[in-house]
Amino acid sequence: MRFVMKENETLFKAWSGFLQQESILNEDDLKNLQDVSFCRNHNFLGRYNIPVILLKSVVENDHKYDGRLYKRFFLFDKYSISNDWYHSETETNRRDFFRWFVDLCKQRGVYNKVPQIIIEEAESSDNGKKNDLFKNNTVKDKQKTKNTGVMSYSQNILFGAPGTGKSFKIDDPEKGYGLKNVDESRKFRTTFHPDYDYAQFVGAYKPQKNQVANKALNKNELTAILKEMKDGNNYPIHKFSALYSDSLLKLSNAEQIEIIKEADSPESMAVELKKGIAVGEYLKEKIDGGSITYSFVPQVFAKAYAAAWKQYFAAGNVSTVDNQVYLVIEEINRGNCAQIFGDIFQLLDRDSAGFSQYAIDADCDFAEWLKENGIGDGKLKLPPNLNILATMNTSDQSLFPMDSAFKRRFDWEYVPISFTDEEGNEKEAAKYEIDIPDANGKNYLWQNFVEAVNDKILDLTESEDKQLGEFFIKPDNGNIISKERFLGKVMFYLWSEVCKDEHKNGSFFRAKINDKEDFFTFQDLYKKKDLLKLFMDGLLAPKN
Repeated sequence: MRFVMKENETLFKAWSGFLQQESILNEDDLKNLQDVSFCRNHNFLGRYNIPVILLKSVVENDHKYDGRLYKRFFLFDKYSISNDWYHSETETNRRDFFRWFVDLCKQRGVYNKVPQIIIEEAESSDNGKKNDLFKNNTVKDKQKTKNTGVMSYSQNILFGAPGTGKSFKIDDPEKGYGLKNVDESRKFRTTFHPDYDYAQFVGAYKPQKNQVANKALNKNELTAILKEMKDGNNYPIHKFSALYSDSLLKLSNAEQIEIIKEADSPESMAVELKKGIAVGEYLKEKIDGGSITYSFVPQVFAKAYAAAWKQYFAAGNVSTVDNQVYLVIEEINRGNCAQIFGDIFQLLDRDSAGFSQYAIDADCDFAEWLKENGIGDGKLKLPPNLNILATMNTSDQSLFPMDSAFKRRFDWEYVPISFTDEEGNEKEAAKYEIDIPDANGKNYLWQNFVEAVNDKILDLTESEDKQLGEFFIKPDNGNIISKERFLGKVMFYLWSEVCKDEHKNGSFFRAKINDKEDFFTFQDLYKKKDLLKLFMDGLLAPKN
């Protein structure tokens, strides 16, 4: 590690002494970090640069990297010190490392113990002036490049426990991305869910007027029509099923699937067939007569894509502070990202200028719509002023885990649980009270409850994923959280997501009743008087 310090013995001693003093790394760890061979033999994280996010599953399941120092308590499940890239060619220098390290210490509450020489190293810049990295800058300001007003893109996933303020940070004009102050024409939001698909994200060719086939068609006739429609058409299954919904409804599910198979389409398209039939029936009810017309109906991605290019052209083909367009995806891990993004996934690779590194061909209907809006030649390529921001709750049990290829195309930004901001000022949540009196007749403080119960969650699950964020619940009367609201939202979450499947002896749903501590269930909270108060008394009792 002395290589990182550029042979600065004083700096190395201050840093290594701090690590050992705070029990972050021990003497053996420090020796390994100074060993070039060790770093190169354990280079899994080297290519990602600091900071790098570590998933617990990687640590536990990938035995190839048993020697990594990220198994240490201080860094576990959060960040890793990786100095492999200091022993190879890189533009990154030690200042970047110390900036990250000081920021991490702030998050972990030990900033006041960091030696001054390390802070000075972190805040230094190439011209010897103090760097403003830790001042009150917005993320938007930090995006600016050395060219005044010119912006670099953001393609980030903000992740953390539920209630940490991920969506708030995206909107926050002071310490976030500032979307609250962005014109509505330049921001687009959507929320992923298990049934969300490509057509809902990008757009689809949809009927505008009703025209259903009057003649009842048999299975063979319908098969022939679908085969013909597949040649040179986009979304043929949707058009076909909407147009011929009457005839299709007269067939059994098995016969409908046979039509799909005989037209050389996968059986999984049966779901799309049903959607088209539903559209056809809806139009038949709502529209009287007339000829049906089809057109491309853009959804959130297409709208954001078109808006970004228009803003880019209007600014003279440059990405500026005032022409940034934002596509915000809430709860990104609740949807099947591979299915939703489809071939757009390829566009997420960006070059140094912020454009997509690889262009793809747009569907004919999408391409025609873009042409009508004065954009493109049938090729899709993200402009540098199109920012993609997403949120992800680590507690969600996603049906569709993200694959590693998708993950690495985003920068991952951890939003920690904290009742203070970066400057140490109390957040609003620190003032919240729960309408349950303690032994002195005062309401229990929300912050004290969160800190105590999060320790229990960590002990029980050995993970921070299901912990409560400071804004997990909002008060319903000033700063007071009512007992009913607390029961229905907080206690129900703790029971259903953390304790329900635990053995009685493992669950922290326990209270001392008649000098005997016993396990209880969620419904007991509604049946037994004062049980919630007894639970709170036990959870927040002063430790001996």
